[in-house]
Amino acid sequence: MSAPAGGEPPPVRKAASDVTKHPKRLPVTPAGGALPGAAGRSAFTADLQTVLDAFPYYVMLVDSEHTVLAANRAVQTSLGLAPEAIVGGHCPRVVHGTEAPYPGCPLEKACARGCSVECEMHEQDKGRILVSGIYETPLRTAEGRPVYLHTTRDITEQRQAEHALARGERTQSALNRLLRLALEPITLDEVFGRVLEIVATLPWTTFEPKSVIFLADAGGQTLRPAAHRNLSPQALAACAELPVGACVCGLAAQERKTVFARSDAPCHSRHAAGMGPHAHYCAPIVHGDQLLGVLGLYLPPETEEERGQIEFASSVANVLASIIVYRRAEEARLAHERIAATRERLARVGELASGVANLVRNPLQGVLGCMEILEENLDNGSEPRVREPLTLMREGLLRIGRVTDRLLALTQNVPCHPRRTDVFACLEEVCGILADAAAQKGVTLALDAQKDGQAEIDPDRFVEAVANVVGNAIDASRTGGTVTLRARTGPAADQGLLVEVEDQGEGIPAEIRDQVFDAFFSTKPVGKGSGLGLSITKRILDEHGGSVDLASEVGHGTTVRLRFPKFGNP
Repeated sequence: MSAPAGGEPPPVRKAASDVTKHPKRLPVTPAGGALPGAAGRSAFTADLQTVLDAFPYYVMLVDSEHTVLAANRAVQTSLGLAPEAIVGGHCPRVVHGTEAPYPGCPLEKACARGCSVECEMHEQDKGRILVSGIYETPLRTAEGRPVYLHTTRDITEQRQAEHALARGERTQSALNRLLRLALEPITLDEVFGRVLEIVATLPWTTFEPKSVIFLADAGGQTLRPAAHRNLSPQALAACAELPVGACVCGLAAQERKTVFARSDAPCHSRHAAGMGPHAHYCAPIVHGDQLLGVLGLYLPPETEEERGQIEFASSVANVLASIIVYRRAEEARLAHERIAATRERLARVGELASGVANLVRNPLQGVLGCMEILEENLDNGSEPRVREPLTLMREGLLRIGRVTDRLLALTQNVPCHPRRTDVFACLEEVCGILADAAAQKGVTLALDAQKDGQAEIDPDRFVEAVANVVGNAIDASRTGGTVTLRARTGPAADQGLLVEVEDQGEGIPAEIRDQVFDAFFSTKPVGKGSGLGLSITKRILDEHGGSVDLASEVGHGTTVRLRFPKFGNP
């Protein structure tokens, strides 16, 4: 009842006409002495047969010459032979229908090694895993040959349970690693990148080192790539805007279940140069009824759908959903805390600003007036040591006036009156206002905008908002750098207005990017900035029903995006 390790067992013989030529029972004695008389041997044989029949799997006694000395009922049932047709026969002939032991026979190994032997066999056609063992006993035949206990057990369910347990432990370990990422002080984009790296490098999966995470828009109708690993620019372009229901990832989002498909499947509708043949597991990232995104994992093209990996991909998507919800809740909490802190500061500043307006602005205007009289009474040929101090005093007083005006603008509800406005003319005005500042810094201002662009905005507030951002970009730029001011309307801006201000400065470190729109926060040296410009810009965008955000890379510059809503939706 044995087979070569890792191979197919030899065919089982169902009948043998020459088996009866052998004695029905061969005398077997315990080592160290024979049993007393024929009656004793008969009792011993009967008791031994009873013990063997108690085993639920195949059990035989064989000697070193492969002679079958006893076989239990399980063997008899499996072979379909009576005991007389088995006992006394040559094991290879009776069981496997061969004249000689097959290569790797465990009895041959046990005899050669002088010890017990176990061999694991895989019956691919039956999907079974068997263990065939030869175990030494203290028994001897009448001729003195050693007697071995030969068993064959089906361990398929045991191995399946072991593999399921191991897979569960591996899966849980990987998921725990992913969950810990939610607590690390890194951005959500960095979390996505780490998740894809961990999943792609798990040695017990067949995932390729290619993957992508899509995030759904607010309406849950469109998917956009938020992070990827080793996808080509062509593949990203093909999937830049993926409607729910389109291609494999869109189908997974629509059906809210993990989908397996190959690249030649009808549902795989998006293709790009360089993709090559592949397969996918696409798992929806869902929280309750809300679609958050889709996880797309690449596989070799010959991969077959495997339940364990589908379950793992779904589990990773569930972890991503938990991370996204947790991080967004944390971001909302921190934003509310910042808003509350800003409101508290603004309330205090409001009281101070009212006093400043009365105690500073009026005397300030008087001092400026006196300075104008002094400057008018100076001769054109006056010494520089007299005129220069007056010029410096004027600049300092004007700066005080501008800070006072900004404080009042930040604390007062200045009405916003959106109306159809020529965007290009407003941007030209911004460039004109800041031309001198750019020239002094050695920075070029580049305007890239449609000359016929229209938007529903308050022109004065719009100019102020954009000028604040451009002014900061000039201050952040290196000498010889360029600040680019772009504007798009219509479909390119979701039917609204998109303004981008891009500089080539040092960039903003990730740990302070969320603070740049807070009132009184500034990265400039003391005396160079009030920390109010971007907070005023954000307030103006809020009044228009728009939004402002930025993208920055340390050492490569910053891009600030101002989004104004489409007509009729301020």
